[in-house]
Amino acid sequence: MRLKRPLTMHYDLITVGGGPAGIMGAAAAAQKGLKVVLLEKNGRLGKKLSITGNGMVGTISLNFVIRKAS
Repeated sequence: MRLKRPLTMHYDLITVGGGPAGIMGAAAAAQKGLKVVLLEKNGRLGKKLSITGNGMVGTISLNFVIRKAS
């Protein structure tokens, strides 16, 4: 898709990587009132985290991170 004019967006913080550190960093910045964008190349955030420990530890950790960010 080609845009007719450049798409300009302004953010206070751009986080690259939706792993544990990226999610927590972006969440902490958002809670402080910063306008944040989180970029992730995989289909969902925390994908690698969710497979750690055969899925159990990672899933529990990812759910904790998501709750803390809300």
